[in-house]
Amino acid sequence: MKKLFLFALPALMLLAAGCKDKNLPEELPQTLSVNPELITCPDAGGDYTLTLTSPNGAWSATTNESWIRVTPTSGEKGAAEVRIKISPNKESAETKGEVTFTSGKETVQLPVTRAAKAAPYLRIVSDLELNTPKEGGSYTVQIESNIKWSASSNAGWAKVNKGVSVNNDNITVTVNPATTPEETTATITIAPYGEGEAAGTQQVTITRGSTEATSLSVDPTEITAPENGGSFTVNVSSNAKWRVWKTWDMDWLKFSDAAEGDGSGSFSFSIEEATSMDAVSGILTIEEDRSDNYKPVVTQVAVSRKGKAAASLSVSPIAINAPAEGYEVPVEIKSNYPWTASLVGTKIFSVSTTSGDGDATMIVTVKPTTDTEEATGFIIIRSSFGNEQTRINIHRDAYVPPVPEPSLRVYPVLISATAEGGEFTLNLTSNCAWTGTSSDTRVASFYPTSGTGSATISVIVAPTASTTPSNATFTFTSADGSLTETVEVRRGAEVSCYVRKPFSVSRKKRVYFSEGNLQFHVSGYHTFWRFAKYQYECFGLVANIRDLFVWGSGKGPEAETTTYNFIDWGSDQIHDPWTEYIWEYNSWRTLTSDEWDYILNSRSNAQNLRGRATVNNKHGFVLLPDSWVLPAGLQFNANATGYSSNIYSIEDWKRMEANGAVFLPASGYMYNSSVGEFGTNGYYWTSDMYTQKLGIAEWEVDPIHFQFDVSGFDITHQTLHGVRDAFSVRLVCDAN
Repeated sequence: MKKLFLFALPALMLLAAGCKDKNLPEELPQTLSVNPELITCPDAGGDYTLTLTSPNGAWSATTNESWIRVTPTSGEKGAAEVRIKISPNKESAETKGEVTFTSGKETVQLPVTRAAKAAPYLRIVSDLELNTPKEGGSYTVQIESNIKWSASSNAGWAKVNKGVSVNNDNITVTVNPATTPEETTATITIAPYGEGEAAGTQQVTITRGSTEATSLSVDPTEITAPENGGSFTVNVSSNAKWRVWKTWDMDWLKFSDAAEGDGSGSFSFSIEEATSMDAVSGILTIEEDRSDNYKPVVTQVAVSRKGKAAASLSVSPIAINAPAEGYEVPVEIKSNYPWTASLVGTKIFSVSTTSGDGDATMIVTVKPTTDTEEATGFIIIRSSFGNEQTRINIHRDAYVPPVPEPSLRVYPVLISATAEGGEFTLNLTSNCAWTGTSSDTRVASFYPTSGTGSATISVIVAPTASTTPSNATFTFTSADGSLTETVEVRRGAEVSCYVRKPFSVSRKKRVYFSEGNLQFHVSGYHTFWRFAKYQYECFGLVANIRDLFVWGSGKGPEAETTTYNFIDWGSDQIHDPWTEYIWEYNSWRTLTSDEWDYILNSRSNAQNLRGRATVNNKHGFVLLPDSWVLPAGLQFNANATGYSSNIYSIEDWKRMEANGAVFLPASGYMYNSSVGEFGTNGYYWTSDMYTQKLGIAEWEVDPIHFQFDVSGFDITHQTLHGVRDAFSVRLVCDAN
């Protein structure tokens, strides 16, 4: 009943519209509508725009198929544009669907019909066969299709301009000029790309014309070289480019120029001289030089070289015996190759030549001699080829001189050495055999101990730690016992007057410190300089010993002046009353202020090689040598303040001293015959003056000294006034 009513309603409305009843409105109420009312699309789908009228209110749209898309899906009252997008049909059957528009209680259906997918097709509409000249060219191939497709070529000389396209399109085929002496064919294939295999494959055949045939020939085709090689040329007849290559093991053949050409020409090569008796051979290949994969035209030249002849070598005579007066003899050499001569023992002979080419005569001259022993030598003759060689032995008799009267003399006859010992030389002159002996090899020995004729004798005097001098006597006797020479060796005693560990006073100089402070001793009318017996010994001023001196008083402690003329204390003789040893003039010297500063501050590890100490209850300052090793069980505090951190007994100090430690006792100073600061401060002279200009003609000139006390040390200068201050002196001797 409802459907019937809906279908009848339009008719009633039309009937009413035809009536002229004044009680009815002139127009019926408007309703929901869409234009167009039907969509029919091809298999590829498409986009469609509709006009929707919704006079009575808002509207919405829905679809029953996913391949139909509506935009927008709703709107307000009034007119609106609606876009319908239909996807391509991938099925082989027609599909139907609909879009439903709703506004309130009103509904309108829009039927949609999509055609079935068309069958794929792919075809070439241009010529399927192309004939090109040998020069090649560019050609167009036309394709009609409704699918995606690809184009490819099976020949490098026929190239397509694009690989993949879709639907109707053209491709360009570029054909390169021919380089082969025959006709060539290529195939261009058009095939579906991705879907659409059912469309099948299409092909275009391209036939390209040929070039002129290559001609290539050589003259000669065979070369045989003699054993000494040579240079050769091969002529090439050709209408193409060509190149030459040789088999890999033909290193005996070298090309003289470029082994290639374009058209008729030639190439040259050299063959090296043979180095063995074996013949060699190889092949030179001449081939067409092509830029494509076509097989080139090839021809060959066979090349060989003869081997060397076997070496032949002989000499005459093969031995030479000569008297002491000398000898000259010709030696005949027979050889079919060049040869050289090696000489051993050329002090006894010489030769006129040491090389030759083939047969030759060599003059061998044996030199005269006065040697009393026989001498030998030899000559080796070697062929330049193979391992052929022969030897000529040479012998020279010994010289037998007349027997002279025997003589034997040795000089010097006295050798004096210090306790350190040393090496000395004796000159022995003799015309006979002799032998020598030492009375005490513990003191001195020599070598050689026997010989014939003159000789240089090396003498070694052994070092000693003894404080007693020692002697030895060398006795040299001729072989017949008729002649005897003696040499006396005197070795001094050990003198322990300095500490035997070096101290650096600059980058290139080192010194040894004396074993104690300098003293001046007065014994009756006898006065002399000496060193303190112990490093910690200091007196200041006693009845007959003085160890504090004014600056530069090297002539004597009483030689006090107000001048500034420095006389070094080490320039005088210094006696050692303990060993009765006398140090000669200028054996010792005074350190400069720079050298004191280098020891205290600048040498390597200087800050750890100095400090205050108490030795045998005497306060003072310790300096340690460069290569310091602390004795086991002892300690040394380099940075301590005061004299109580490093305390050593006499035995402890002997161990420190044995490793090179130096002790400077705090012996104070003397002024006007009065000693001050004894045991608390130390003052030690340098050899330098401090100068400073005070005015136009006024200068300050003061001697420089090193000083220390319980808390510090310094290198400073002392102002002179009246009778000058007297300080301690510690001398050094240079170690290098």
